[in-house]
Amino acid sequence: MTSLVIDIGNTLIKIAVFKLDEILEVSQFETIDMPVLDALLNKYHPVKAIISSVKKNTEAWQAGLGQKISLTHFNTLMTSGINNHYLTPETLG
Repeated sequence: MTSLVIDIGNTLIKIAVFKLDEILEVSQFETIDMPVLDALLNKYHPVKAIISSVKKNTEAWQAGLGQKISLTHFNTLMTSGINNHYLTPETLG
């Protein structure tokens, strides 16, 4: 089973494709849209994706991706087992 991991930073959007614990592809983009994601979906056939983002707005392509595969948005409540010593973890980019 393959999965997408998408990290939306202030400057770049980074995407990795995983098959279990093996990284199949890593890419980075200044902007992204559904044709780029569709190419990854057609190439690897992922069944789920997780997105982490420092931006508050939801990109339009996220709705389109969520219609095609199971989509989860990473948040600070999902950090079980991770020791984070940052004073305000909800603001950590």
